[in-house]
Amino acid sequence: MKRPILILGIWTATCCLLGCRPEPTGQLQIQVQMHHADLGTDVPNIHIELERRVLADGILNGNYEAVADAVTDESGMAILDFQRVNALDYKLSSSGIHWFSRVDFINPDIFIDSEVLSLDQVMMPSATVSIQLINANPFQPDDAIEFRTLNIPGSYPTCSNSWEVHTGMEVDVQRSCSIEADRYLPFTYRVYRDSEWTENLDSLYIAQGDSASLTIAW
Repeated sequence: MKRPILILGIWTATCCLLGCRPEPTGQLQIQVQMHHADLGTDVPNIHIELERRVLADGILNGNYEAVADAVTDESGMAILDFQRVNALDYKLSSSGIHWFSRVDFINPDIFIDSEVLSLDQVMMPSATVSIQLINANPFQPDDAIEFRTLNIPGSYPTCSNSWEVHTGMEVDVQRSCSIEADRYLPFTYRVYRDSEWTENLDSLYIAQGDSASLTIAW
């Protein structure tokens, strides 16, 4: 006769541990104001997607599921409305043509005291640069060039600023990479010819969406 009571006790404890409780109800909202990372101007036409992982009957669904999406308007504002549930976390992805994408994670506890979350975020414009180093006036087999960009690597997958060294009379190398746009790309290079080094320092302005070319013929 005690076994049903024991089973009932185990079931009750299990429910407490696994979250057997009513699903929370109500609407939530995320307001995103998007700005240009350098200029501070409003950024329209950024697609924002909200995903979440949820706890259903105490079981974690490990995959993110789409919840809402929106596109920033002319004022750089996007509003996402969605239903409150037992969410483990939220993932907010922002992307646009000629912009570096960004991903942010949101703790659902932020909605305990408020049903509206306002975010002020920035987007970094992107461009592509093609770099060519060519020995256009060969002189001796020990002709050499050392080159590097002077951009500071940050949160975006941009050009490496490591030194590259090329030697010989037939040097003709090229590489392309993404770069933070609407700013100058500084670079430096040293040329070895006729037993002496010559140093140079310069920069190239690259606008958003550009496919800029940087050719150094030495």
